[in-house]
Amino acid sequence: MLGPIRSHLLHDVDASRVQHVSNLLDIHGRWDIEKLSSLFNTFAIHHLLSICCPDPSDFPDKPFWCMNDKNTFDVKSAYTSLASGNWDSVSQCWKQIWSLRVPQRLRFFLWLSHKGKLMTNMERYRRSLCHHSYCPYCHNVVKPVLHALRDCRNAQEIWKCLLPLRLHDSFFSCDTQAWLQMIVANHELHPTWGLSWQLLFASTLGQIWNNRNDLVFSEAHSNIDQILQRSVIWARYYFECATCSANAFSRIDHIAMAMIRIGLGLLKYRWCCLVKYGTGSVDTIQLVYSTMGGSNASLKI
Repeated sequence: MLGPIRSHLLHDVDASRVQHVSNLLDIHGRWDIEKLSSLFNTFAIHHLLSICCPDPSDFPDKPFWCMNDKNTFDVKSAYTSLASGNWDSVSQCWKQIWSLRVPQRLRFFLWLSHKGKLMTNMERYRRSLCHHSYCPYCHNVVKPVLHALRDCRNAQEIWKCLLPLRLHDSFFSCDTQAWLQMIVANHELHPTWGLSWQLLFASTLGQIWNNRNDLVFSEAHSNIDQILQRSVIWARYYFECATCSANAFSRIDHIAMAMIRIGLGLLKYRWCCLVKYGTGSVDTIQLVYSTMGGSNASLKI
């Protein structure tokens, strides 16, 4: 019964004298200080007096979850409790990323970029998924995700073609989070194409990453002009979808799945894009794609 408090008994006390908690209470149900003083040292007495005495009206103990209003366990409240210490409640970048009018898969890609969780060669090497960790363009061992998206020689050439000269210094000098936040918060229009810088940035970032993966996994990649052309086409499509229908972006993934079902095979093509035609509707869409051999074709869906 005594447990750890046994070591605090006075030297001449027989432990068998204390079998139950009730042996230490007076007739009113309170701690009997005189009896406690005859059994335990001062440290133990102070500790016992800080504990509430048993109450006949008490109900049996049961598990109690204090992380939500229902007092019952759920995964959501447990995750919130465990992960809340890692949240940055000051940064608004996550809201800006998830509110972009681009497909969900591209928003998810931007979020992974912001958190530094992209599967770069360094990360693949760390997980024993490849035999080297160097950049496929620079052939240097680099760790940050920012190198793959901005600081690599190939990526820098693309961004310099897209950016006005006055923005070069600020664009290439900040860290990943500040860089992404600076771009997704920019609502200005590009002076050449008249498209939102947000859309151009998201589209170009996705194309840079896709082109890098083409080089890593298939040893085939596009030149800078082709990447810029695809970036502008996709950004224009995102803009038209955003002005036509709130559900238009979901059609991209549905059409991609339809292509697989009808046997086109997306992996056979160097690039593809979706072009809306007609007026006021995205129900009629033309798929434009380029084969690995270089010929162009289109398909109306």
